[in-house]
Amino acid sequence: MVHCITRDSNKHHVSAHFVWPIFIAGSQVSPSAYRKLPTFFHICQTVQDVLKAAERASLVGLGGIILYELLPEKSINASSSLSADSPLIHTLQAINHAFPELVTIVDLCVCQYTHDSHCRIQNDEQQTIQHLYQQATLLLEAGAKGLMPSGMIPLFSKKLRIWSNTQGLSTPFILSQTAKFHSPLFAPFRSSEGMNTGVDKSEYQLRPEQHELALSFIEAELDLGADCALVKPGITYMEILHQARAAQPKQKLGSFITSGEHEIMYSLASSASKADPLYFLKSSTEYLLNSEIDVIVSYCADRIVESLSR
Repeated sequence: MVHCITRDSNKHHVSAHFVWPIFIAGSQVSPSAYRKLPTFFHICQTVQDVLKAAERASLVGLGGIILYELLPEKSINASSSLSADSPLIHTLQAINHAFPELVTIVDLCVCQYTHDSHCRIQNDEQQTIQHLYQQATLLLEAGAKGLMPSGMIPLFSKKLRIWSNTQGLSTPFILSQTAKFHSPLFAPFRSSEGMNTGVDKSEYQLRPEQHELALSFIEAELDLGADCALVKPGITYMEILHQARAAQPKQKLGSFITSGEHEIMYSLASSASKADPLYFLKSSTEYLLNSEIDVIVSYCADRIVESLSR
């Protein structure tokens, strides 16, 4: 079990609450393919670039990093996610060798790798689950310490925990995107992955009014396998986090601040003539910390932590 992501409101340990998403482009991806993406995305072209980011994450004391492949090959069955020769696998191996104590988490989903950008292969839940087990095997063998299931498959954390315990692999930290609401606030990220930005995932993502269902999902995931349950979008649905904290006072809860929420916060800072573009984003994360939220996923995690520690 990974213990680096812990609950501690002491300001000296505030950095450990933050997790930083990092994009791996690989040398085969032209910089022109992502030149128009938000400036807060941290995009790495080479393994050395990722190692520099990993070193920064270690120096500022982040709780971990989340790795995404940028613009991977798409197919009907997400086959490129099972390549042992991908930039993601090579990067995990390099980080595990250079920074063995750093918590590396990988998004466990197929949406980045499929033509239709759905989280399930051909809308087949069982086929998707078996595929995710194969994907998880590659990731854990390459050195991933955490897995972040994000396909909204019911009770998948339990299935993943049982599976990992029978495979003789390292036991992963399971950071589950449990309460994931159907929202346009994912759009900048989906653009970065070359996804179908108009894809409708409302069939398996939560509708805005389904607060009670979200809370029941969080409770079930935490009771049956997840180490931490994320709410996403994490600022828009802060009320869910408050209610979940009241119901689950000893469990780990997290806020995933989406790319769209980052863009809104940047825009607010600009329109308010704030010199610091992180002004409103830092206020939101401080509020989350004061609300005893254990994990905060932010594309600006490294800079927020540096700023809060001054």
